[in-house]
Amino acid sequence: MEEKNIWNDKTAEEKSHEMDVYSLIRSAEIRDYYRRENVCDNWEKKAILILHGYISVQQKAAMLKQLSETGTVEEKRLSEEICLIYSRYTDMVYHPSVRTLFVMESVDWQWNDGSAGWFGGDSSLDSVYESLDEIIARMEEVYAKWGRETVIARVTVVNVPPDEKAKEVFKFYLFWIDGEWVIKEFHIDDNELRRQGISDESIKLMDYTGGWQYHPLPFENGCRLKFQLPFMDEPVYGTLESELDGNGCWYHFLYLDDVDGKGYSDSLGLTDAEINLTSGYSSLDWIERA
Repeated sequence: MEEKNIWNDKTAEEKSHEMDVYSLIRSAEIRDYYRRENVCDNWEKKAILILHGYISVQQKAAMLKQLSETGTVEEKRLSEEICLIYSRYTDMVYHPSVRTLFVMESVDWQWNDGSAGWFGGDSSLDSVYESLDEIIARMEEVYAKWGRETVIARVTVVNVPPDEKAKEVFKFYLFWIDGEWVIKEFHIDDNELRRQGISDESIKLMDYTGGWQYHPLPFENGCRLKFQLPFMDEPVYGTLESELDGNGCWYHFLYLDDVDGKGYSDSLGLTDAEINLTSGYSSLDWIERA
């Protein structure tokens, strides 16, 4: 018996009152497919989509708060804890209660000549600043001419209380997204979060970069795809290989064209929430049909 898609049975009025998490997906064909099939059909899938969205932490908190309004008691608890983390650490950046220093590293993104399935960043220590505004001014000074999308700032936040040793508190990543510098994500020690009373369930959800194994893509096996991250001057192309196992899990890999004549193809993993699992870039945003 075919599984019934409850989403398609809802009235237009009912749909209009629900938050459209699929608007976060930047690949138009994937976005339309996910919306049409309601692929993220439970709270956890929607939460993972929000947490890995190419948006600021403030936007993520607002969307999680809205999502919690229709959740169970447990889902509301998890949403509230994650929103509390975002709120607490955003305040530490914008409204620190003690003297705070921001140690900035600039990370210049690189694609290996547009031919290999590898990308990463060369990081270099820039300087120490007194505020986020100073960091943004520095990023503008250096990168406005060269391309803001080609770099992120990895910032270590250090508290300097009176008559106490300086203490590293957490890290955040500053991205150029949709015309402004925004904090996209925090990196906070799990044990510190536990000391603040945050549950292991919330910590696991925030740390999780998997979660898409049960999610199909709207592209047929063997489809030609175009791949381009924000910092890449030109796209690269490849062939999608998708496999569905006996447990209902999908495994997606994009095998890139061998433009250098190496005799083999480099690949990108598209199975998880982030490309190659921990890249920081969603697997749903940067690919489209060639």
